[in-house]
Amino acid sequence: MIYIISGVTRSGKSILTRRLHHKYGIPFFHLDHMMFGMVKAFPDCGFQGDTDDLVKAKILGPMVVGMLEEMHTDGVRDYLVDGVALLPAHVTQLTTHYPSAFKACWLGYPSAQQEQKFTDIRSNTASDDWLNRYPDDYVRKIVAYGIEKSLTLQQQCQNENIRFFDTAQNFETTLQEAETYLLEAIQ
Repeated sequence: MIYIISGVTRSGKSILTRRLHHKYGIPFFHLDHMMFGMVKAFPDCGFQGDTDDLVKAKILGPMVVGMLEEMHTDGVRDYLVDGVALLPAHVTQLTTHYPSAFKACWLGYPSAQQEQKFTDIRSNTASDDWLNRYPDDYVRKIVAYGIEKSLTLQQQCQNENIRFFDTAQNFETTLQEAETYLLEAIQ
């Protein structure tokens, strides 16, 4: 099974990915590494690091779908992929052709209160967190953007019949629910 964990920035994607990796030894790949590699290698690729994530997903999604199809065809099993470079419709493409090979969920925070989410981010960041380099006003913009995109992705997930987890309330409990959902395929 190839597990896809997508969603907006600061929603818990990497935390969930690392948790599953540590508990079950499942290798993982952060799509952000590929995304930023594309920006460095191909400056005219159609996006930059600060481009809207949904635009990046529209551009990179077909390549990621192709990569995931090749992984499946080559016999790669039990692998985690996370990042913003996919849309729910891309996952539907995969699950339509390979219904038992992929399992996906999206994380976001559509019900978040902006100031509370900002406070949560500022109080829970690790010393190497990329947001530590930015002033509060910028982080607040990231949060507002995350709320807006969470609403969009939540609707897209509903349209594609893909599980969406709102991590705004009870972050740890919600991540555990997402883990349990994905584990159904592991067990």
